[in-house]
Parts: sequence; structure tokens; C-alpha cells
Amino acid sequence: MATSQISEEQLTAMAAAFDRSVPFDVNFHIAETGTTFLPLVDGKAIRENGRALSTERLEVTQFLQIKGDTQLDDHSHKFKILETEHWLVNHRTDSALPGYLMIGSKKFTNDLWELPENALAELGPLFARFQRALRLRLDAKRVYIGRYGHMPGYPIHFHVIPIYNWVESLFWQDERYRALAGFGEPTEELDTDGAELTFFVWREFCERRVPPPVSGPSVSEIIGILRGTDRITQ
Repeated sequence: MATSQISEEQLTAMAAAFDRSVPFDVNFHIAETGTTFLPLVDGKAIRENGRALSTERLEVTQFLQIKGDTQLDDHSHKFKILETEHWLVNHRTDSALPGYLMIGSKKFTNDLWELPENALAELGPLFARFQRALRLRLDAKRVYIGRYGHMPGYPIHFHVIPIYNWVESLFWQDERYRALAGFGEPTEELDTDGAELTFFVWREFCERRVPPPVSGPSVSEIIGILRGTDRITQ
């Protein structure tokens, strides 16, 4: 874990990013935690309602690199797949599902209408590029692309979730998830939908301490494959 003391000027910028005031009479460090950086006060992350506040990794990383005041290790970059002028694509760091991607804005905003036109123009081709890569290169049965925005402190970002045949098989093998059928109208056909499978992926591959076994390439192998898809849409 890399930490580095930062200046009052940097704290001011971080405070603006977190949309809250930050006291300057304590020692602050940046603690690297994969996709995000948490500000520490006397070794403890600032928290609100029990949840650690955080800001998107690239915003903080870029700010510190411009200032030249810190050296970060390679841990936060091992999940990075692609960076464009306006977007960062990385593998979701807390997901054990290979190919679960995050496409995040480099501008700190939570609204599409606040992004420049060039950023919006980049977004569609990025969706197409990685949807095609996951479907054709990695044989995903489906690819979900969604935006939720429930977590505070992040710029706008999109989840790209591959649903492989083996993921859907695991869903049907787990009897606990049959309870979901009780929330809709019964049908003659045994079928599922995107809401149920997204719920399954989040609970089993992102939140479980011991996730289900993976079939096929690992997370690190898929990151390597996706980094080589520079012309995937052509």
C-alpha cells in the first residue's frame, strides 16, 4: 500500500471533490485501495453513515501526478485496460467475475449533460468495442451495460457485465435464487432476466468472501486480452 503526505492545497482540491470541508490540522495521507483512494484522518478513513467516502481513482491520481508530490505503486494500475481523452476503462477491482468492466468519466460529474460533446461522442464506440470483445473474444452469452449512480463520491460511470453460460448455470444451480420468481407473475417457461442475473453477479462475485469457481480465463488473463483489443470494432 502506497501512502504519501499531501499539501494543504491538495487537501482543498480533495475537499472540493468530496463536496465537504476537510480539517487541515491533522495529518492526511492518500491510501491506495484499488479503484479508489480514501482520505485518512489519523489513520482512519473519513466516513459518512458508516460508509467510507471516496473519489474516483483517476481524478486523485492525475492531481497528485501534476503536483509531482507522490509516487504510487503499480497496484492501482494493474486493473486498467484503456484510457481515452475523457474515459477510463478498468476491470472492476472487487469483482471475481472475469470481464466485469467499469467505464468511468475522467471529469468529476454525476450527470451526462455536464460532459463535453467529445466525451459523449467517445462513449458509444467504447460500449461497442468492449461489448464486441466480451461477446466475440470471450464468448459471453450476454453483455449488460448499465449506469446506477447510487454510490456517492464517484464521477459518472457504467458497468459492463458479461454473462457467460457458466454464470447462468451457477444461477440455476443455487436454489436460494428461486425465491426471486415469487416477485413476478408466474410463467410456464423457466426463465430469468437481467435484473436477477445482475443481482446474482453482485452478490456472488462482488460481495462474497469466497466467490463461486470461475470457468475459463482468469481476471488477469482477461485484462491482458482486453488490453490487446485496440481495433476490436474494425
